[in-house]
Amino acid sequence: MNPNDLYLTGHERLYELSQAQANSVLQRFLELEREFFSSASFLGVDLDKTQDSVLNLYRYVLDSGEYTTENQSLWDARCGFYFGDALCTFSSRLSWTIGEKEYAFENHPVVAGFRDKMEVPVITMSHNGLSSIIEGRNGFERI
Repeated sequence: MNPNDLYLTGHERLYELSQAQANSVLQRFLELEREFFSSASFLGVDLDKTQDSVLNLYRYVLDSGEYTTENQSLWDARCGFYFGDALCTFSSRLSWTIGEKEYAFENHPVVAGFRDKMEVPVITMSHNGLSSIIEGRNGFERI
């Protein structure tokens, strides 16, 4: 599954999927990204899931020229995965799940388990952070 397929599965959008289908998409996404990052090598980036490593991955993606129009969705998903996995590693209360029906990111991969029941749509957050840096609206401190 291509990470771009996260948003379109067949002719349906994620919010149109049943909970079982959305969970299947989430599990496949996690499987593919864990496989990618287990063998990925980014020059000078220690992928130890610390805050610095998240920032360094984002810097690498932008500085390497990988974040192109054609690859933007792919890197939004990959950086979102890494950010989300780093959050889950940082706190045992946090975990991957699908977005709740009451929220804008219904059935999307999110990280949940925060005290205020907030869900973090890490793929969208990565997209917003990377795009704002490219457009010159913010620096890396936004991430």
